[in-house]
Amino acid sequence: MAAEEVLQTVDHYKTEIERLTKELTETTHEKIQAAEYGLVVLEEKLTLKQQYDELEAEYDSLKQELEQLKEVSCLSPLPSWAPAGPPPLPAPTLRL
Repeated sequence: MAAEEVLQTVDHYKTEIERLTKELTETTHEKIQAAEYGLVVLEEKLTLKQQYDELEAEYDSLKQELEQLKEVSCLSPLPSWAPAGPPPLPAPTLRL
């Protein structure tokens, strides 16, 4: 009887080892997938940060250029070909 109990215990432990091995394999696979996803997210974040920095630099440059153009336009008179104000409105037509 003792030998039979030992065999059952051994079988139980073998089954438990197989279950734990399978669970470990699945968990390891999930961790690898999570790490790969994390890397993708980090790469996307870096790309977006670089795009943001480029757009911010372009914005600052355009803002400075606009300020310079405003200063120049305030200092220089309008060219002779430029209208002094808005275009005149067309005369109303009477219909009978």
